[in-house]
Amino acid sequence: MLVLVSVMLPLQELSWMTFVEFSLADAANSPVHVYVNELLLVGMMVPALCSLSLHRLASALAQELAKELTCSHVMAQRVRTYRHAWIQLSSVINGLILTPISMCMVVGMVVVLITMHTYEALEKLMAGHLQVSLLAFLVGMPYVILMLTLCETSHRASKTIRNDFLAVLQPPRLYISKASTRSELHRFLETVWWNSDGTAVGGFFKLKRSSFVAVMAAVITYAFIMLQFHLSVLSPSALSD
Repeated sequence: MLVLVSVMLPLQELSWMTFVEFSLADAANSPVHVYVNELLLVGMMVPALCSLSLHRLASALAQELAKELTCSHVMAQRVRTYRHAWIQLSSVINGLILTPISMCMVVGMVVVLITMHTYEALEKLMAGHLQVSLLAFLVGMPYVILMLTLCETSHRASKTIRNDFLAVLQPPRLYISKASTRSELHRFLETVWWNSDGTAVGGFFKLKRSSFVAVMAAVITYAFIMLQFHLSVLSPSALSD
């Protein structure tokens, strides 16, 4: 499964670049918003689906390790094999985004769209157009769901890879008599403990649950700033001051 994911990641990045390149020829024949939404959907859902697969794989691997550690005759070579598999799995999730510049552009576009739709909803609500405000809010909601899905799936995959294995490795295994096996388990525990969890996007930021909270806080802040500026321009008293 790990080999399959490792092969699929470069293929999905290649298919993403191919989709962008060849769809440019048909962009003139389709509405701009449709083309942009297609790019955003593919660019954010494919990494999210890969993160979901890694989450399930890590959970299954941790469960298998827990079953094998219930036996007192577990071999050090077997623990070493699990440790190498965990290192590969962690490397895959940390390097999930192979095209960080493209991902930064996609995330930036989604943030701008969420901000503009939030501002429009607030502006129409202040003007007394409740139905139009609700419509603008609903139109912008899919972009919020896209951002939440990408951050949440990456967060859960990273946490599963780290926390599930820590829960398996931290309890003392006094019934294991072989010193080589206990030494290998301790080495495995140190490897997992010092791992920096999170899917990095080219060193710019990490896809975590806290990243989504920070994005939404920034969106709401800028939307209110834009609304305040808009109201101050329309207010004659503000202009006279």
